[in-house]
Amino acid sequence: MYLTKVKHLPNAVELTIDGEKAGRIDPAEYYRLNLSEEEPLDEATVEKIRELARDFTAKSKALSSLASADFSKRGLERRLRQKGIDEQKARETVDYFAERGYVSDEMFARRIVTAYSVEKHFGRRRVAQELYKRGIAREAADAALEQYALPDEENIALFFERYRSWDLSDQKMRARASNALLRYGYQFEDIRQVLRDCEEREDYIE
Repeated sequence: MYLTKVKHLPNAVELTIDGEKAGRIDPAEYYRLNLSEEEPLDEATVEKIRELARDFTAKSKALSSLASADFSKRGLERRLRQKGIDEQKARETVDYFAERGYVSDEMFARRIVTAYSVEKHFGRRRVAQELYKRGIAREAADAALEQYALPDEENIALFFERYRSWDLSDQKMRARASNALLRYGYQFEDIRQVLRDCEEREDYIE
């Protein structure tokens, strides 16, 4: 087998073996192999090139994904599998980026909890669902909820503070508020308690 073509790209080197593209590899790896065009290749070198090409492809896809969105480790692995990367290579690639701080379940969970609990005022149950949906392990999810989520009672009160003009003495308005909070992931008992507290405050009732 022969290295029949070497094409230098901005961030990669594309190699062709016996007239067929073998893939792209990192330029540093290319120079480390000390390759040149029309050079005969043994089987070990060919396999090394193909492995480097698989590695480069996986890392490139991971970088592209991370540039457009945040991911948990499991979420990034799932994305790579969707992009055609085999299971072992996907896991190795995720570990590579996790070791370098580009992927962190703890930081990702913190951002999700802050966005849904603190900013959107969703209930703890709904926030937990968002964490699990994005591939956060239960231990990391529970830790983030415990450390960063607002108490449900406080978030419900903030919801009513935002809509303080609602007439809670009106049954239709009470039902509308309760249904909205249920969709936000709150327990009915907590909603009912905050409604009772609001009723005792005249400024919530027109």
